[in-house]
Amino acid sequence: MSPNDNKIAWFPDLINKLNCVRGTNYEDWMREEGFTEHYLFDQADDCCKKWYPAHGSKCPDYGDAVTPEAEDEAYYPGGAQHYYFPDFPVGTCGFGRDYP
Repeated sequence: MSPNDNKIAWFPDLINKLNCVRGTNYEDWMREEGFTEHYLFDQADDCCKKWYPAHGSKCPDYGDAVTPEAEDEAYYPGGAQHYYFPDFPVGTCGFGRDYP
C-alpha cells in the first residue's frame, strides 16, 4: 500500500469517539507494517471484539469518523471547543468536540 493509498476500513477511534468507526481517515501509523492487523478491519465485529467488547450493541459507531487533524484542533490555540450538541442517532444531547 502506498503512503497515499488509504483503504476503507473499520478502525478504533482511540481519542474522540472511543468506538469503532469506518472510513479512510485513520491515523497513518495504523497502516504501517505490524500495526495494520491490530487496527484496520474489514468487518466491524472484528474491530469491536478486539477494541471495545464492553460496548456490546453500541459498537460500532455508524456516524462519520472524525479526522485525526480535527481531533488535534482542541489542543491548539483557537482550536475546536467542547459544546453540547444534539446527537440524533442516540436521541439525546452529546458533549465534546465530535459535533457535526
